[in-house]
Amino acid sequence: MLQVYNYYYIFTQTNPYMKKIFLTTLIFCSILKAYSQNEYYRKGYVITSDGDTLHGYIQRLADVLIEKEINFKPSLEGNSANIVFYPTSIKGFYLEDDKIKFEPVPVLLDDNSETEQRFGILMLTGYCGLYKVPLTEKEKKTIFENDNIYIAYKNGKWTQLNETESLDGSDYTLTKEYLDSLSSLFNDCNSINFETIQKTNFNDDDLVNLFIKYNTCSGQKTPSVVYATQAPSQIKHGIELSYPCYLGSGAPPTSGLSIGYFIDVLKPSLSERVSITANLNYAWIKYLATSSTTISQNYNLLRFRLMSTLNLADKKMVIPFLSTGCLVIANLNVDPYLSVYFPAAVGCYIGKKLRLEIQYNNFLFPLLANPKQMDFEIGYRFK
Repeated sequence: MLQVYNYYYIFTQTNPYMKKIFLTTLIFCSILKAYSQNEYYRKGYVITSDGDTLHGYIQRLADVLIEKEINFKPSLEGNSANIVFYPTSIKGFYLEDDKIKFEPVPVLLDDNSETEQRFGILMLTGYCGLYKVPLTEKEKKTIFENDNIYIAYKNGKWTQLNETESLDGSDYTLTKEYLDSLSSLFNDCNSINFETIQKTNFNDDDLVNLFIKYNTCSGQKTPSVVYATQAPSQIKHGIELSYPCYLGSGAPPTSGLSIGYFIDVLKPSLSERVSITANLNYAWIKYLATSSTTISQNYNLLRFRLMSTLNLADKKMVIPFLSTGCLVIANLNVDPYLSVYFPAAVGCYIGKKLRLEIQYNNFLFPLLANPKQMDFEIGYRFK
């Protein structure tokens, strides 16, 4: 604790701006910690190794983060204990909101390594079943193609379907090992020939369609049941009004108004915290430029902003967030031109309808630049 205080004293005494930055960081860390308990838990159930069903709540992280272990709570009331389950300890789990089922599957990531158990996403059951296993960045062997591997299950035997890529200088090689695996797997079905398999791409839709065709092949008694494999995107959108202005020493007197539309998209299968926010608005700004004389200048601007947003809470009355990204401004005056900025913003969603945000547009030009270009925004959510 003393060491932390010493760092705080050195930074804040040598640079007065550091005090504000240091305190702001502490505040947001405290907010994140306060909101973290019971965050991102969703209704679901676990199937134990004995076949029993445990209903409760499962922490919904990105697919690639829950394939090795899951956090489970029987209840979110009080101090309910968190239980960690691994692929080797249960038969699977189900997320009710997403309607996605995970089951343990063997995965071989390297020819020189042993198989390990992962929670695979159940895609299809039938005479021959199909699972998908997302790969981490370190495990990916793909460059332009898919970021998953697929696992087939037939007659008590697992078959891994792979597609690998390599890039040696400018020479690109795509190896579709899965085609040979599918040919061997479906060699007992006359309606699936070599040409049909060769036309199958390494993606969810093509593989599911091929497996359905195989499971309905004459002589097979078990029809296919297709399951959801991706959680639906969470979308917030609506209109926004903002007051654009300049602040700080040397800032000219300004007045203005901006009106536009925003959309915020979050994909739970990738991240429960990070979303992509896009804004398109028209802004009118008037300010007084002073040199030898005072001149009133009007600007008509079309602004597009694309931001990465970190949401600091989950399903609360107040959801604070931080954003950073890119802002492109088109000046629509007599001599039109484009400007590019890299803004930062802080804000919050209040209830189901209100969105508040403060945006610092010239965040990187530099952090302490004057005058500061700011936007004070209020938005109304339609969804």
